[in-house]
Amino acid sequence: MRLAILAAIALCPAVAWTEDSEIWLRYDLKQGIDENRRWFGALRYRTDYESGSFSDRFDKLDARAGMVWQLGDRYRVEVAGGAFYSSFDTLDDLFEARAWQALTLDWPEIRGDKRYVFHHRFMLEQRGFKADSWSLSLRGRYRLAFTWPINRYSVDSGAFYMPLSVEAFAKLGGNEDRVFSDQARYTIGIGHVLNNNWTLEARYIREDRRDVAGVDFERSSNILELRLRSAARIVDIVKAR
Repeated sequence: MRLAILAAIALCPAVAWTEDSEIWLRYDLKQGIDENRRWFGALRYRTDYESGSFSDRFDKLDARAGMVWQLGDRYRVEVAGGAFYSSFDTLDDLFEARAWQALTLDWPEIRGDKRYVFHHRFMLEQRGFKADSWSLSLRGRYRLAFTWPINRYSVDSGAFYMPLSVEAFAKLGGNEDRVFSDQARYTIGIGHVLNNNWTLEARYIREDRRDVAGVDFERSSNILELRLRSAARIVDIVKAR
C-alpha cells in the first residue's frame, strides 16, 4: 500500500498536497514527589474524521509516563517513555515504542499587568516501530511555548488563559523510512483552571508535514484537541507547558 501511495504521488506533475481533519482527546496527570521532582502520565486518543486524497483513515491510542527534575528557577529535565498503537483501514497496524529526554528553559520572564514566561523545550526521541519487522528512528524536536493569562495576573484557580506554541520536528537518523518525518506544529487554544486540581483546555492545532522519501509531497492536518489535566498543583502543570 505504501508503494502505491508513493507511485501515485510521483506521477503528479507538481508538488502533491493533501489535507485532513482530526480529533484528539487527552488526559494528563502530574503529581509532585518533592520540591524538585514530579512524575507524570498521559493517555491520548486520536482519530481522523476527514481524510485527504492520499490518506488512510486511522485510530490511534498512546500512553506515556516519565519523571521531571527542576534544576533551579529556569531549567527542567525530563526523562520519559511511551507506547503508541495505530490502526488503519487498509494499511497494516503499527506499534511504536518511544523514549525521550528533554530540557526546558523558561526565559525570558516579563512582568507587568500580567506575568508572561516563554518556554523553550529541546527534545531528543528514540523511536522503534513494529509492523512486519522492527525499524528504528532518531528525531529531534524544539518547541517555543507561551501562556497568556486573560483575566488574572498569572494562571491560578479561576483563571482563563490562552496556550500558544510552535514546534519543529526533524529526523536525525535511523532506518525507519516513513513518507512523513519532518514536520511543524502550530497551536492556539483556550484553557480554564477549574480549581486547584483540575483544568480544561480546547486547542486548535495545525500540522504541516513534508516527505523525506525523495518525492514532492506535503500533508497538512487541522486538529481539535480537548485536554483534561489534574495535579496536586495546577499552576505547575500550566507552567510546564
